[in-house]
Amino acid sequence: MVLPGRLPWGYYWRQATEDERRDGAPQKVLDVDPERAPYFREACQRMLASPSVRGVALWIQSLPEDARGGRHFDRTAVTNMLRAPVYIARAKGEDPDVLGRPRGRWPALVDDATWTTIQERIGSHVHMPHQASRRYLLTGLVRCPICGSRMDGHTYTGWRTTRRYASYVCGYKSRGAEVSQRRCQLTVPLPKVDAAVLAEVGRILAAVVPLDGALYDSLARAGGAFPSPTTARTSTAFAGTSSARRPGHAIG
Repeated sequence: MVLPGRLPWGYYWRQATEDERRDGAPQKVLDVDPERAPYFREACQRMLASPSVRGVALWIQSLPEDARGGRHFDRTAVTNMLRAPVYIARAKGEDPDVLGRPRGRWPALVDDATWTTIQERIGSHVHMPHQASRRYLLTGLVRCPICGSRMDGHTYTGWRTTRRYASYVCGYKSRGAEVSQRRCQLTVPLPKVDAAVLAEVGRILAAVVPLDGALYDSLARAGGAFPSPTTARTSTAFAGTSSARRPGHAIG
């Protein structure tokens, strides 16, 4: 019998039957916890409906302590739980093809298709955060060159003026203990970065495909602002010459 490891949420240990013991099972085997398994399945459905691990974690934390089995579910714990192959009756292993691993003899709490979809949802967050508002061009894409954290778009009113400013600000807080530079406060002017990125994209596209006015109009509608064909041909990559801790530094 393939063993899944430590007791996961939604299961409980029971004594193996005589038939199971004769078939090679250990003294105790996993079985579905009728009280907590429905909560795990609800967590999976919430992840499918609104792919936010943080939202699922907050929902689990709101459950009674007995429903949680006395566990504290932070975002990392919930991510690890949703990724655990034990819930599709597979054991841990180095084989990256989880579905290709031998199926264990304990009951699965979720079907293979649902589990696979959840893995895709979690994986997509690495490239584009699900919390992204889409109001800023590089939300979820631009990175802080100092600590490597994602930078978030912000709009604010200047001091002693009614003028509105937009910037990308280091979001180091979202990485918690993983961040290398505590209290990183790098801020860069959003219009300058956006314009440089759009110009560079236009230059690259112009070198690959012929760009006419109609195509640029389409790109403008999709991206909000885009350099003209003339600007794209003459622009250069945004390099930035100021210090890494001052606005204007190039962002990777």
